[in-house]
Amino acid sequence: TPNATNGREVFQNVCMGCHRYGDIGHDVGPDLTGIRSQSLESILLHIINPNSLMVSGYESFYLETNSGDVYIGLIASETDTSVTLKQGLGIESTILREDIAILESNSLSMMPEELEAGMTRQELRDLLGFLKGE
Repeated sequence: TPNATNGREVFQNVCMGCHRYGDIGHDVGPDLTGIRSQSLESILLHIINPNSLMVSGYESFYLETNSGDVYIGLIASETDTSVTLKQGLGIESTILREDIAILESNSLSMMPEELEAGMTRQELRDLLGFLKGE
């Protein structure tokens, strides 16, 4: 049986750095507030295999500067002179194009593979219960 209170805590510890659910979290990845209408199986698939269905605009980018600084994030905006990446916790970094050595999409989600491996089965069930509003 899921415990939604514990699921909220799991969300806060694992997911809210990139996702919003109601009034908690950050707007980096997709907003999960309306996810309760999806089936448990669908939500579980997104957690276990975050690259199974890529939503346009949420592909991560690798950016390396001429000085060796590395950024991984979503492109929030681009101009002729700069690129702004949105990273976890909603942090945005703007880098001048003249300072960019490498900018490439890896066509993958920023959500790490095997995220569920860091959770117990009960924590995963609690998270699903929280997301479903159980």
